[in-house]
Amino acid sequence: MKTTLLSLALALALGGCAEHQRTLHVSADAQTEAMATQGDVADDPAIWIHPNDPYQSLIIGTHKKGGGLEVYDLSGKHLQSLPDGRFNNVDLRDNVRIGEQSLSIVAATKRDDDTLALYAINAQTRQLYPIAARAVETIKENYGLCMYQEGERTYVFVNNKNGTVEQLELFEAEGKVDAKRVRLFEVGSQTEGCVADDETGALYIGEENVGIWRYDAEANAPTHRVLIDSTGKNGHLVADVEGLALYALEGGAGYLFASSQGEHAYNVYDRQSGLFLGKFTIDDDVIDGTEETDGLDVTSASVGVLYPYGFLVVQDGHATPSNTQNFKLIRIEKILAPLSSF
Repeated sequence: MKTTLLSLALALALGGCAEHQRTLHVSADAQTEAMATQGDVADDPAIWIHPNDPYQSLIIGTHKKGGGLEVYDLSGKHLQSLPDGRFNNVDLRDNVRIGEQSLSIVAATKRDDDTLALYAINAQTRQLYPIAARAVETIKENYGLCMYQEGERTYVFVNNKNGTVEQLELFEAEGKVDAKRVRLFEVGSQTEGCVADDETGALYIGEENVGIWRYDAEANAPTHRVLIDSTGKNGHLVADVEGLALYALEGGAGYLFASSQGEHAYNVYDRQSGLFLGKFTIDDDVIDGTEETDGLDVTSASVGVLYPYGFLVVQDGHATPSNTQNFKLIRIEKILAPLSSF
């Protein structure tokens, strides 16, 4: 109910603020423990909400210099390492039917050999375990990744620096997970960030030097696209366009978040219309701020008094004083409520 009331208030307040250029300044509420490896190693996070106890939810982040996946709780404590290679982007979906099981599946791009890394989450132990039936090959020089569900079908979109996008369909193979290509198309130039909307069937792709495009996520859909926003003087983005994530509310309402990396900022768009609503930065406070963010994720799930309306998690692209990177968490109402007054 809280989320519904917040969405109604924001929808009424944000209706007329499409073209403002003011920037909101917020601070982080929590952060994960630092990566064990120094330098530019963190990249993309994904949020998993525990089905029975949201306080037991997880943040899963990629370690792109060989560390695979790093898993944290909501306090930022490190829980698990999966050092299985150079993983760039990660996403997940719940309720994936594998044989008689309904699983939460995590997918990531493995750049060592251009394959798809696949894991399942054990909700009782909060541990990830490998579930790939084989080494699933993807397009060459794989880079970005996002997932999409339509009915009982689950897909993975993989892209690369040449602007190629591949859509893979997951399927069960002797109790494990395999994948097959169902679609291939070209964006035009380097892309990485992407997010798919399971409810509306929209696929958002960030062409890093150009802008954000909206495609149809269906496997048999044409590649017609709509430009949501662009870089340069006529747009609200500063290259590179990086992480994309959806804050989904009931009835198709909600917001699209994007990392406008070149200005160390984040843009917010209306989920239904694509209208630009405003931008914000995450500044130094008790917890240091963020710069040059690659990946991000957001959820509208309520996590009790901790994050009653959900939260945003972003990669901090600048090294902390110890020359290590991490992920920052921000209460979502600190962003959306103030933007309504702009």
